[in-house]
Amino acid sequence: MQRGFTTIDLIITISLVILVIAGDIFAVLYLNQKSRDITVLSEISQTRSALEVFLQFNNFYPKSTNVVNLDEAYYRTEKLCQSGFQSAADSCDKIILNALPNFYQAQGNVYQYRTTADNSYQIQFVLQTNFPEQGLKKGVNCATNNQIISQPCF
Repeated sequence: MQRGFTTIDLIITISLVILVIAGDIFAVLYLNQKSRDITVLSEISQTRSALEVFLQFNNFYPKSTNVVNLDEAYYRTEKLCQSGFQSAADSCDKIILNALPNFYQAQGNVYQYRTTADNSYQIQFVLQTNFPEQGLKKGVNCATNNQIISQPCF
């Protein structure tokens, strides 16, 4: 009688190990995407809160009829002051949000902002996973002064 593993035993064992590793890799990648999206939603919430403080000071939201990227030097939207969006180097009379949050900007994350004719605002952002409890889906979503909805703003 022979002792040891047969070729079939080894192939089955190696296949099972590969399946377990592949499942773990998938789970880790999904959790990384979910973590990123939670950060994005937190940053959108911080920005919305700062815009409400701006509204309390001025009775209107920062004006921008064109779509601008938030936290970008080119558009001078790196921080929010009582007088509106400013670049990081500009001085402010009163700072509302010293640095507009965008942790994943280096990975291509962009928050786009504009005001509407009815004195409200829209912030467009992208999620990589679904949030069914909040009614948000993977892809482009829109935050306004009233709600966050799962559709493009513009």
